[in-house]
Amino acid sequence: MHAAVVIPTLNRPAQTRAAVRAALDQSHPDLSVVVVDDGSTDDTVAALGPLRDDPRLTVIALARNMGTAQAKNAALALFPADAYSFHDSDDRPDPDKILRQVRRLARAVDPDPGLDWGLTPHRAGTPAEVAVALTAHRFIRADGSVMVVDRALSLIDDFFPHLQVDDSAPGDWILVNSALFRARLFADHGGFHPGVEEDREIRNRLIMAGEIMSLIRAPLLTKIECADSLTVRAGSDYASAARAADRAEVQARLARWRRTGEVARQPIDLADLALAPGSDAGRLRVTGALMTDATRAHLGRLVP
Repeated sequence: MHAAVVIPTLNRPAQTRAAVRAALDQSHPDLSVVVVDDGSTDDTVAALGPLRDDPRLTVIALARNMGTAQAKNAALALFPADAYSFHDSDDRPDPDKILRQVRRLARAVDPDPGLDWGLTPHRAGTPAEVAVALTAHRFIRADGSVMVVDRALSLIDDFFPHLQVDDSAPGDWILVNSALFRARLFADHGGFHPGVEEDREIRNRLIMAGEIMSLIRAPLLTKIECADSLTVRAGSDYASAARAADRAEVQARLARWRRTGEVARQPIDLADLALAPGSDAGRLRVTGALMTDATRAHLGRLVP
């Protein structure tokens, strides 16, 4: 299984270089690392230096800042792979993270006949594929405190908030940031919703669609919260108006699903994407991810 580690970044040369090194050190033999430079105004791409000589590394440099969600969508739309994992520039994966996640995706599961599968496309007696392989991770906060995020129950915090009783971090929702996703999911359900709660939204969307998620309880990734992290920075932190608006949209989508049972797809919309110098355009191809017709036509003109 060809797995792509996607690293969106903005004005973080040192962190990005370290993140790429850690990703390239993965033990999984069929691996690509895709750096999406989201309109950096410094030397983030140049700082990769000799790492650019590694054929497993591809750089997509965006001509303007489009936000983390759209940076991820750019990789989904322009770099074909069998599975994708999205690492922040301050994430440090253990060497076997992707390998263990690929192996988890390869394991079929047997839906338990004692459970009600009616809200999913799966039925007891019919083996089903694992669509998302999650892993626990270590989280080093900006204040220096450390926690291990490993509570599977936190995946459904928006569905059942009254079950979230651990006061270490309400919801522990960042668990999904460590995931390895089958590429099929982005063809069936679309990409990331533009905004700062894109991980929460896609997590909920896949749960509502009945996709099977499996959690590896070993912490295979260290996430480092920095002073310039989106979750800390004014304007995008947990108490910001931007997150409040995004959470309201997430909750509205959940409410619609409860009323109608319908799960809205999220076609990728990158009809105005432009590549900057430094992009490895020759390695890019338009993928099978769900996207708008205008986006597919535009990207087809943009890359070979």
